[in-house]
Amino acid sequence: SRGCVYNCSYCVNSAFKEIYKGLGKFFRVRPFDNLQEAIKNRVQAGCDMLQLQDECFFSVQYSVLERFCKWYQKEVRIPLLVQTRPESVTVEKVKLLADMGVPVQVSCGVESGSQRILRNICNRSTKIEQIKNVFHLIKKYNLRSTAYTMIGFPTETRAEVFETIHLIRECKIDISMSIFFPFQGVPLRKYCLENKYITGREETRTFTDASILQNQPMSQQEIYNLRRTYSLYTRLPEEYFSQIELCERDHENHKELFNE
Repeated sequence: SRGCVYNCSYCVNSAFKEIYKGLGKFFRVRPFDNLQEAIKNRVQAGCDMLQLQDECFFSVQYSVLERFCKWYQKEVRIPLLVQTRPESVTVEKVKLLADMGVPVQVSCGVESGSQRILRNICNRSTKIEQIKNVFHLIKKYNLRSTAYTMIGFPTETRAEVFETIHLIRECKIDISMSIFFPFQGVPLRKYCLENKYITGREETRTFTDASILQNQPMSQQEIYNLRRTYSLYTRLPEEYFSQIELCERDHENHKELFNE
């Protein structure tokens, strides 16, 4: 599929929907025979693994998913990577993937472990408990799972970043952590401009660069430092937290400890 059915305030799909308003359906599903042909061509050319770039794989109608999984199980049978949203995950859909009998990774857009950030800042109705249940369900069916998370949202506090860290720890999943950037056209950019968190003249940065937001509970450097050490915070036992914090707050003088 192409497009997204959700309207998150941080996502460029919100900008695209405005640009293409009135020009037809934003969320479109590829004709099945066209998809089959493309996958067959790729596999025949030499392919060990397939990644579908759908914004939300499980947003496709159940009948289409069922048809795809049965065909994939019968004729393709190579590892598959998909991404989706926790709100779209159901037992029936997860079971379809599991029944294919091939290695599957389901990546979910989580963004934050803070209910306030999700609801008030990201415009997402996802419940934290729902996110936990989704990863439990995916693991129950022996599928690999990963999560996309983000820090540096406007008004986000250090405590809320650690809500995200503790959510990931509890779910025991691998993650990719980005730093929020208010791209042109997304609702959160307007919010940041209105509250003077940005001037609007800042250069575009990648998701691994420091935050551009001003007048926040956390400094730009603190946000950057947290991202650098997030893997340690999410993976190591909590007894290491004091040592990780040394590496986080004063990396220059704790490089050996960080490497260790």
